[in-house]
Amino acid sequence: MNNTTGRSRPALPHPNRRGFLLGSMGALVGTGIIAAPGAIAQAASGTDTLYVGMARDFATFDPAVAVTSTNIATNLLVFERLYETSFADRQTRPMLALGDPERVSDTLYRVAYRTDSVFHTGRSVTGDDVVFSINRLVDEENSYFYRQFIPFIKEARLIEEGLIELELTYPTDILKDRLAVVGIVPKELVEADPEAFGAAPVGSGPFRFVSAAANDRVVLERFNEYIGETPGLVNSIELRIIMDSSSRAIALTTGEVSLIEEPSDLDLLNLEASPEIETAFRPGFLASFIMFNCSKAPFDDKRVRQALMYAIDREELVDVALFGNGNVAKALIPEHHPSYREPETVYTYDPERARSLLAEAGYPEGLVLDGRQLMAQVFTTVWNEAAANLIISKWRDIGIDFSQNVGGEAIYSNVVDGSYDVLIALTDQSYFGWDGPLLYGWFHGPFWSEQLNHFEGEAAERLHELLTESLRAGVDRPAILAEMQSIILEEMPMSILFHRAVPTAWRPDEIEGVAPLETASLDVRLVAKK
Repeated sequence: MNNTTGRSRPALPHPNRRGFLLGSMGALVGTGIIAAPGAIAQAASGTDTLYVGMARDFATFDPAVAVTSTNIATNLLVFERLYETSFADRQTRPMLALGDPERVSDTLYRVAYRTDSVFHTGRSVTGDDVVFSINRLVDEENSYFYRQFIPFIKEARLIEEGLIELELTYPTDILKDRLAVVGIVPKELVEADPEAFGAAPVGSGPFRFVSAAANDRVVLERFNEYIGETPGLVNSIELRIIMDSSSRAIALTTGEVSLIEEPSDLDLLNLEASPEIETAFRPGFLASFIMFNCSKAPFDDKRVRQALMYAIDREELVDVALFGNGNVAKALIPEHHPSYREPETVYTYDPERARSLLAEAGYPEGLVLDGRQLMAQVFTTVWNEAAANLIISKWRDIGIDFSQNVGGEAIYSNVVDGSYDVLIALTDQSYFGWDGPLLYGWFHGPFWSEQLNHFEGEAAERLHELLTESLRAGVDRPAILAEMQSIILEEMPMSILFHRAVPTAWRPDEIEGVAPLETASLDVRLVAKK
C-alpha cells in the first residue's frame, strides 16, 4: 500500500448562457473523430506512450471557454500563456512573459515576452497573436466565458515584438494572476473558423493535438520545437475518457493506464491496498454545492433556504459520502485558503431550528405545496449522488419531500431555463485562479444571480458592488470578502457543502514525475515513463 497522506482527513462581466454550457457539452465537437490536419501520420508510436484515465468527456478545446477536466489536461499540454498559476503550489510564474508586468501608471502596464516560441504549425508566435488572444476575451461582443476573469483589462496593444501594453479600466494588483487564464492562440486560425479551432486546437505548448474521439480519447504527440521549461518527456499521450469511476480504477490496476484522476472514495480503499498503486490527496476547492432557485416559491423566502441548510448534517456527508476524505465547508472559501475567515454564522445540523424557520415562513407542517412535487437536480458522480441521498433523507425528516433528477450535463438545461427548484452539483473554480475575488465571483457575480439562481434585491446588488471593489488595488480585500461572506450566509442563495480532498492514483513502477494537483484534472507535462 502506497498512500502519501493516509486515511485521515487532509488539512485542508457576464459570460452568456452558451458560455456556461460550453464546458459541459461534448456534443459541441460531435461524436466522431476530430483530427488535426496531417497530425495522425506524425503521431509517435511504440512503447513511449503515456496512457491516462480521465473522468470526463471533452467539449471545445478553445482556451477562451474550455472548462472540463479533460479539456484542462489537454490545454495544459497544447497552449502557452504569459503567466501560469501552478495547480500544485498556487504560485503564479512567468511562462512566455519575461518577468512581472511593469507598471507605467496605475492603469497602464507593459509585459515583455519571449519571441522564440513556435506554434505547432511551424509559425512563430508574434505580438499580434499575444494581443489578439487577450483582446478577443476583452471584447464584450464575443461573450467568451473567460472574459469574467479579466474585467479590468480595457485593451492590449503591441508596442514592438517582445513587448505589449495593457490598459486597465481601474487599478488592480492581481493582473499577473488573472493573465494566467489567457491561452495564446494563432490569430488567423481562430478568426478563420472558431469552431474548427475549438475542435482541433493549435498552440505552442510541449504537445501538439493529434485527434479526439468523444467519450473515448484525446491523442497528443510531443512537439520537438517547443523550447519552454516543460518539454515533453514521452513521445505521445493518450487521455482515455473513462467516466465510470470503477472502470477507471480497474484500468489502473490492470495497467491499461498508468495514472487516473478522481478515483472514487470506495475505489480508493482497494487502490490503497495494492502494492502496485500509489495514491495521494491534496487539499483543494473541489466541492459539492447546493443552489436554490430564488425566484421560485418557496425558495424565494430566505428562511426556507436557511431551514434546508440547518437540516443538513455536513459531518455525515463527509464521513459517509466521502469516506472521510474532505472537510465540512463553513463558508465558500476553504479553511486552508489564505483569505479564509471564521464565519459568524455556521450552519450546523439543527433540525429543530430548521422546523422553526419553516414555521416562521408559513410552513409549520413542512413544505406542502398543493401537490407539487419538489425536485432536486443532482449531478451524477458517486460521491455527489451519495451526498444528495443523505441530504434528501434529512429534508424528509423535517417534512420536505424531494424527488431527484439525476444526470450529467443535461440537468443544466433545467437550471438555465429557470424551471428547477434546487441543484446539487459539483464545482472547482480554482482551476481559473486562487485569489479570493475569483472564487467568490464564480457564484456571486451578476451572471449567476441574473441567469441561474435568480438572487435579486439589495443584498445581491451589494454583493456585486463588493465583488467589483475587491478587484481593485489598495483596498482592504479581507474585510470586503468577510462582508461578502456574511451576506451570503444570511441570504443563502447557494452553499458549498464540503471541500473534497483531491485524489490522484498512479503506477509508480511505470511512471515518475507525478505531481498531484489541488484541483480537478491532471498536469502530465513532466511525467516520464520508467
